[in-house]
Amino acid sequence: SGNINNRIKIDSTGAVTMPSQPVFSLRSSVSFTGAGVMPFTSEDVDVGNNCSGGVFTAPIAGKYFFHYHNNHTQGNAGATSSLWADIQKNSAANNHRMYTQYNGGWEELSGSVIYNLAAGDTIRVYLGTAHRADAGGYSSFSGYLVG
Repeated sequence: SGNINNRIKIDSTGAVTMPSQPVFSLRSSVSFTGAGVMPFTSEDVDVGNNCSGGVFTAPIAGKYFFHYHNNHTQGNAGATSSLWADIQKNSAANNHRMYTQYNGGWEELSGSVIYNLAAGDTIRVYLGTAHRADAGGYSSFSGYLVG
């Protein structure tokens, strides 16, 4: 379906681009107090329209790279609570957990993972406690097909 020249481009310097390769970058336009699925509401990039409500659905099988970063604070969590988030594959807990202890200010949670996905598998960020995740330029969830 389609000419291969439209799927892979090699310029005169040898640089290779694949403009149809699945890739996304999301941000949250509002802060979120968990527990629950982080609602990424702003799409900076979504090649293939594979994201909905902050959940990525793999269009094809392959290895995918994902990254999450955000600032977190107490929200409704206890004063000495742990703050954690999972990059979840198919809604399963503990796939890839990022964890920190709340120390009275903004805490940074950040992590990356590569998953083997089948077509139709989903990836989401789940906040595990009642803490608050920031919005705008502080929030980021991104991923792309490695191969």
